[in-house]
Amino acid sequence: MATLSHRALVVAEANGVRQWETIWRDDQTEPPRGRRSLPSSPSETTSLRAVAESLDFAHYEGVYYHADGVWTAHLACWLAVEHLLGEPLPDPRGDGALLAVRAGEASALRRWFRGAKRSVADAVVAGECSVADARAALLEALDRRAGDRKLIDGTPSTDG
Repeated sequence: MATLSHRALVVAEANGVRQWETIWRDDQTEPPRGRRSLPSSPSETTSLRAVAESLDFAHYEGVYYHADGVWTAHLACWLAVEHLLGEPLPDPRGDGALLAVRAGEASALRRWFRGAKRSVADAVVAGECSVADARAALLEALDRRAGDRKLIDGTPSTDG
């Protein structure tokens, strides 16, 4: 049985860049039929990095990305832990990472990620780290968990 969750952004190269919204299915690596057009495109480029930098991580569960004739599903991992602390939320655009997933593994990865967020939030509550440190630890844990999967960090670069 397919797990159906929230929204997905679809980005496809075909006579230019097309973007639309659809439903996210954990068991699929390409978008299901049916689409809803977007009032405006979050990104005018097909670069996954550019998509991640502008993606509303609070709105989308994932991204289906089509390039060079191949579909890839990416789980949207929002780095915000503030909601678990009762604090105001930061702007969700670009505040996360996209993790490439294979068919059938998105649900388990999402459960792991949510557990990791609760753990780092607990560390903040216990005074063991700051929110910034918790977010960095979460991104580092995602990078380790990614293994051979592609991980695209959408957070703003701190490089000068």
